[in-house]
Amino acid sequence: MTPVRPRPRRQLRHELYSLASVLAIPAAIALVFPYDAVEFEPAAGAPSDAARCSFVELTEGDEAAALASARAAWKVGASSVRSLRADLSVAAMPEEAARPVMDVSERARAAAAGKVGYDVPPMPRTMAAPSPRRIAADGGADDCSAFPRDEMMALERNKETSR
Repeated sequence: MTPVRPRPRRQLRHELYSLASVLAIPAAIALVFPYDAVEFEPAAGAPSDAARCSFVELTEGDEAAALASARAAWKVGASSVRSLRADLSVAAMPEEAARPVMDVSERARAAAAGKVGYDVPPMPRTMAAPSPRRIAADGGADDCSAFPRDEMMALERNKETSR
């Protein structure tokens, strides 16, 4: 008696083809992965610029001198004013009295929304269901059941004759 050697259903080379196609995706990812990003060290930050503006605290004398020079700037000739930039926050400027631009009574009112009629019926009359019929309680001549007795009996007769 010779020993029976079990043979696989699929050959080994078919299994290797399947294994290679499955391992192709992880191999492709491993080849294109940026390994330099793992040990990333950010570059040293550039030194920041000094502040271009800042808040200052003035003494009362310094404040009075600044206001006096700003007020004097308004009293110069027209030729030197052309190149002058004015600070609009100067307190010596004349203030205009607040007044409404337009009276409330001059405002045009919008017309009140009126009702909009819609006389079109939602469904055409031709699609209306027929009026309901009264169903007889005893199933007399006006038999409205889904399976009339005569048809059921005819089906039974046909079934018996076909056997």
